[in-house]
Amino acid sequence: MNPTISLVITSYNQAHYLQEAIASILEQTRTDFELLVWDDGSTDNSVAVAQQFAATDDRVRVVVADRQGRGKALQDAIANTTGDYLGWIDGDDRLAATALAETAAILDRHANIGMVYTNYMEMDAQGNTQQLGKRCQTPYSPERLLVDFMTFHFRLVRRSAFELAGGIDAEFEYIEDYDLCLRLSETTEIYHLPKPLYFYRLHAGNTSKDKQLEQVVLSHKAIANALQRRGLADTLQVEVRQGKFYLRPRSPFPAAGQKAKQKAMALAMLPFALPLVPIAATAADISQPKPQTEVVSSDTQNGDRRALNLSNNDEENLIGQGYGDDGGDGYGGDGGDGYGGNFSSPRATMVAKVADTYVDRSTINITPDGNIVFADDEA
Repeated sequence: MNPTISLVITSYNQAHYLQEAIASILEQTRTDFELLVWDDGSTDNSVAVAQQFAATDDRVRVVVADRQGRGKALQDAIANTTGDYLGWIDGDDRLAATALAETAAILDRHANIGMVYTNYMEMDAQGNTQQLGKRCQTPYSPERLLVDFMTFHFRLVRRSAFELAGGIDAEFEYIEDYDLCLRLSETTEIYHLPKPLYFYRLHAGNTSKDKQLEQVVLSHKAIANALQRRGLADTLQVEVRQGKFYLRPRSPFPAAGQKAKQKAMALAMLPFALPLVPIAATAADISQPKPQTEVVSSDTQNGDRRALNLSNNDEENLIGQGYGDDGGDGYGGDGGDGYGGNFSSPRATMVAKVADTYVDRSTINITPDGNIVFADDEA
C-alpha cells in the first residue's frame, strides 16, 4: 500500500546534521509516510548515516547519486516518490513531532487547498532554539509573495497541485522552492498554519549565505516570470536595491491603450499599498507627480517591513519590501543570510561571478553602492 505522504531529504556533505533531521522525521506522530534520502554525491559519511536508518525502518529509502546540484536532485527525488502529499526537509534542519499530523489534516479536510505551510523556529548551529523566524510573520497573499518569501518551512503540498504548477524547475538552482511557490500561488489555494513546526538551523554553511548573489539574480528572474504569467509585466517591473526586491510601475505608458494600462497598474499595485492607499485610488491618483512623501511601516523585531514611496520621481515610486530585514535571516537584508544582502565585494568580481554561472555579463550591472541593475530595467 502506497504511503499518503512522501518526504524527501536531498543531502550533500551534511553528515554532522543528517542524523538529527532523519530522527525528527521518524518521530512523527502521523506514521503513514515514506522518507527518501537522496544523496547528491557526498564525499563525507552522509550515505552511511542514512543507511543506518534504512536498515532498521522500512519507511526509509536511500538513493546514492552523482553530484547534480540541489534543484535537479530534488526534482529527481520527488519523481521517485509515490505519496499523495509531498514535503521536503533540509538535511541540517528538524521537524516538530506533530508537523505531518497537523499539516496533512488540513489537506485531508480541504480539497481546495493545494499547499499548507507552517511557522518555523530558528536554531543555532548546535541545535539550540533561538526565536520565531521572521519570514513566516509576514501575512500571506499571492501578491505579497512577489516581494516577500513568507511560504518558507515547513510546506506540505498536494501532489496534484504540485504537478499542475509544473513541479520543480531545476533551472532555478538555490531558489527552486520560491519559484515553485510563486507558481503554486497562481494555480491553487495556499493555507498558513501559524504554528512553529519546523526548526531552521543557522550556521556558516547555509546555502543562503554561500550562494547569496546567485539567489538574487535568479529571484529577479522568477519574479519577472511571475509578473509575465499574471499579465502584469506591461505595468510593473522588478527592481533590486541593496539586495531587496521592489515592484515599480513601468512609465511612460504607450499612447495606445493608456487608460487600460493605468487601470491595470492600479489594480496590480493596490494589494501592496493597502492600507496606505485608499481602495478608491485610481492609477492617475498613484502615478501623478506628488510632493516627496515616504510612508514606511517597519518593525525590525518581527520582520514585517513594508514601504510605499510616493514621490515626484518615478524612479522612487516603488512598491514592496525585500526578502528580510537588515541583519536578518530572510531573502535579503543587509548582512542577512537570505536572497539578497548588501554587497561589498568589488564590482568586477561580482559581475564575473554572476556571468560565469547564470547570466550573460552584458545583462547585469552592479553599481558602486551595491544595487543590481538588469538590462531590462535600463531599457
